[in-house]
Amino acid sequence: AVEVVVAGLSAGGTMVAWSGQYRADAGNTVSIAPFFSPHVVPPWAAHAAASLMLAAPNIMVWWNPLEPFPSEEMDYAYPRYATHAVAQIMRLGQAIDDSARREAAKAQNLGLLINDADTAVSNAFIRRVADAWRAEGREVDVENLPEARQLPHDLIDPRQADQDIAFVYPIV
Repeated sequence: AVEVVVAGLSAGGTMVAWSGQYRADAGNTVSIAPFFSPHVVPPWAAHAAASLMLAAPNIMVWWNPLEPFPSEEMDYAYPRYATHAVAQIMRLGQAIDDSARREAAKAQNLGLLINDADTAVSNAFIRRVADAWRAEGREVDVENLPEARQLPHDLIDPRQADQDIAFVYPIV
């Protein structure tokens, strides 16, 4: 027998949650800090925020406007993101949330990794999806990384500043 584990971080974590919701063949899913909505947007406002972002012109935003050039240490990362791409990932998160409230997730095992120090994603929205999965009778393995560890959003990349993969990897 082949064991399938699907894992992803941020927008990839949202795609993994989609697999968990809709794909029985996904086997085990691990959504790491999934980006359903930004940290500053409460879950009840996520739909309106995504719609507004899609109605506005698409803008390429620097991750760090104080350093608008790619880092030599992070030569594999893209320095900017598109607002329309962010809005589409938010719409995918809303679709997962809506579906999870109507029907049980199909993956065999559902896992969510929440970083309590994360200021990029809405942990409230992540917990809302976990609660919806549980309300439909599914077990969900939720791991909370404590805020005191001050881990970055990208908590699996060994080249990130403030990284602690010795702590994070065994949990994942």
